[in-house]
Amino acid sequence: MSFRIPGQNDAKLFFSYSFIAFITNVIQFFAYRVDYWIVEYYHGKDELGLYALATKLGQMLWLLPTLLASIIFPQVADENKNFNEQKVQALLRITNTILLVVSLLIFLLAGWFIPLFAGEEYRTSVIPLFYILPGVFYSA
Repeated sequence: MSFRIPGQNDAKLFFSYSFIAFITNVIQFFAYRVDYWIVEYYHGKDELGLYALATKLGQMLWLLPTLLASIIFPQVADENKNFNEQKVQALLRITNTILLVVSLLIFLLAGWFIPLFAGEEYRTSVIPLFYILPGVFYSA
């Protein structure tokens, strides 16, 4: 193992990947924020705050699948490594089971949890959370 200065091919590869990552991050940013702009435009800042709390709580469900994907993807994408398909499928089933249980807990406890931690004025954000919860679970 030795240290060397990156060559032109390394820089070209790095910047081509960086550009793709930048573009996808910009698209993802707009995809995550366009609904906020729509809610604010049609319903105002108060309703936007309630909706934003609900969506942020829902997006917390994405943490486990995102972590899992960042671990599995390099192994699956590498042509030289042989990955165990049965282990990956078992890991996905376990992850989906955990997400289902957490989603059910959120559904059952959100009416108590949100006013306790965010304040009584955010109690009405429970309803938007219930509406988006199936979509968040499905997309995770």
